Amino acid sequence: MVTTDLIEPGNLIREISQAIRTWQPNGRLLQRFEYEITPTDPLTWLAHVKETQKIYWSDRKRETEIAGIGNALTFQGWSMSDLDAAMAEMETLLRQNERLKFFGGIRFSRKNANDPTWQAFPYFYFNLPQFELIRKDNRYIFVCNLFRKPEQKAEDVKSDYLRFVQRLFQGNGKAKPVIRFKERQDNPNHTQWLTGVRLAVNSLDGKPLEKVVLARKTELTFSHPFSPESLLRNLRASNPNSFLFLFQLNGQNAFLGSTPERLYKREGRRLETEAVAGTRRRGQTPEEDRQLKYDLLHCEKDLREHNYVVRSIENVLTRHSHSVQKDARVGILENARVQHLLLRFQAELKEDVNDMEVLHDLHPTPAVGGFPKEQAIEKIHELERFDRGWYAGPVGWIGSNEAEFAVGIRSALLQGNTVHLFAGAGIVQGSDPESEWRELENKIANFIKILHIA
Repeated sequence: MVTTDLIEPGNLIREISQAIRTWQPNGRLLQRFEYEITPTDPLTWLAHVKETQKIYWSDRKRETEIAGIGNALTFQGWSMSDLDAAMAEMETLLRQNERLKFFGGIRFSRKNANDPTWQAFPYFYFNLPQFELIRKDNRYIFVCNLFRKPEQKAEDVKSDYLRFVQRLFQGNGKAKPVIRFKERQDNPNHTQWLTGVRLAVNSLDGKPLEKVVLARKTELTFSHPFSPESLLRNLRASNPNSFLFLFQLNGQNAFLGSTPERLYKREGRRLETEAVAGTRRRGQTPEEDRQLKYDLLHCEKDLREHNYVVRSIENVLTRHSHSVQKDARVGILENARVQHLLLRFQAELKEDVNDMEVLHDLHPTPAVGGFPKEQAIEKIHELERFDRGWYAGPVGWIGSNEAEFAVGIRSALLQGNTVHLFAGAGIVQGSDPESEWRELENKIANFIKILHIA
């Protein structure tokens, strides 16, 4: 951390430029400079920067926000072996600097579909931004991550960074167009959904399939593209108690969302995760809200669905941990439009367990896949007519001695003038197709509202 008084943006450019000019790699490929600056909203800064590669992350309590631009170093690939190798390389770099974080995500499944919707998103992608703006409580930190590949000359890298620095606070200068809604298409449509749910229910014989989560993609076409930052700003204001994320890989493709569901958080050997399943809308009045909570907490079908998630997580944690603790009773996780059954876990991981193993074994939980896992994924690929891509996959970050991942639900893919919304529903014996369709509508209701669709 650079120890100075709080720095204004204009002075910050001079400070960073000077640090870059005087940087002497001396065999080190990576250098990180940090500056405490005057309060600057990360999303506002992100919206004004002329850059096509962006990330954004906010924890569920809004204690930390991180916006990042550019690509100092990226790991991506299309196979599990590629991911194993990338994780090992990231761990090596993280040991050199404990303040680094790699931000990214992983597809829902390893199946490579031909759906062109997700062509810009590989099986996995993790990025160290060139520049970051971090708000941690009431402190604001600006970061420059200088990285030089072994074959690159230091002077060439410096020149590239110095050109980039001049754009950090320029603003994009574009007037905001009036965006008009044009068309909606659901995949599957209502009739296809009813058929698919009935087929799924008929396949749930418990030998061994007991639950499958079916999803829907809703394509909304507009007259102009939406700004990812504007949608995130509205999600931040309208949907508390949720993780916020953005992964913009290029100027035409951005995956973002406001998800209530933590996959896991790790600090050292201590791991936190949670079982989330079962859904009710929020009530229009406090009394109605209480009644809906009571109904959710006492519904045999929802409790059975939630128990699949609890059992799956307990099995994973028992294999990988010295000790496992969980809440004494099931509670409620509240969001702006919906609420879910919630049970939290804490575990002390064994010394030889790494993030790769945790990610592989926890994802997908029965909340987004089904139970048992492998049979449920096979049924999803059989019944769904689209590629989930990163929807319902792990999104988050990995640090030197910590990591945090959420489940990429309540999410949207922005692709030019089209917004793809995704929502899923857990199908068990007793599921009613019409009720599950209404659940999908409730889950995209917050997006529908902020997109100004009647």
